[in-house]
Amino acid sequence: RVGFKASSLGQMMKNGLADRIPAGSGLSFEFFDRFMKAPGRDGRALNEKIDEVLAGIAARKPDGKVTVDNLTDEDFRDLASVRQLIVEAEMPTDLRLVVESKADMLRARHGDHGFYVRSSFNLEDHPEVSASGHYETMPDGKEMNRVKTNAEVLEAVKRVISQKYSEQAFMMRLRYGIADKDVYGGVMIKVPGRSLAPAEEGSKTRSGTMLTFNPSTKDKGEIEIKGALGYGGVVSSKGEPAKVIFNKSTGRITVERGLPEVTTLNEYADGVLRSVDLTGEDSSLEIVSEELVKELASLGMAIEDMYLN
Repeated sequence: RVGFKASSLGQMMKNGLADRIPAGSGLSFEFFDRFMKAPGRDGRALNEKIDEVLAGIAARKPDGKVTVDNLTDEDFRDLASVRQLIVEAEMPTDLRLVVESKADMLRARHGDHGFYVRSSFNLEDHPEVSASGHYETMPDGKEMNRVKTNAEVLEAVKRVISQKYSEQAFMMRLRYGIADKDVYGGVMIKVPGRSLAPAEEGSKTRSGTMLTFNPSTKDKGEIEIKGALGYGGVVSSKGEPAKVIFNKSTGRITVERGLPEVTTLNEYADGVLRSVDLTGEDSSLEIVSEELVKELASLGMAIEDMYLN
């Protein structure tokens, strides 16, 4: 009821990896459903208004069939208007109190350092449909630069929910023939996590991604690790991240790209996301050392074993 991403993090925490998982709390599909069906000040629910916009898009198509190939700029403007409808909607009092209580609880336990608000949709990180990168995390450096107060958390939750109608997510549903009504949006409110590779004083934070197989060769005996400077560096920075391959059987490390080819990074502090230009000195920093690769690979294989068992 909270999406594959959130439930996976919960399973990892229950299986001995709690010290590696950033603290957080989830908003369920039921929360999403109630928000979308709640009557607004005009007496009409969000899902009713959205259905009208989607019907208008379909009405402009031959035989009323919307496809990826026949989408137009007007259609994308309509999707943007749907996202804005969601962001501007007033959240019912009972749902607002749920969000505020979760944020207050996380502050009391982990300090007032701001939050990341992320998606956990039912089709996200799904075994058959990944939808990776289709939903923005807040703050994103565009719509929001800070998520710290309760009002900012509430706005961030609505912005994440609105990503159901991002251009990427909408086109993905068309490609797979997934009905709009079958997509539910879970949301995670997360405390910023510590880096596995804490930067030295005065240097930059590192972050990255890991896949427990090699996506280039489909080899399940290898692990792909990518790293870059800054929070969310692999998915947010402009350019290519550092990349290494770890062989699970032999422990051999193959460096495919030693340094990230990036020019900017995101720094996150006290709930504020800032874009920073890299200096020449920063751009030459080692991102994924041999020691870090081995630690990450060990964690990756532990997670893999958890799911296999």
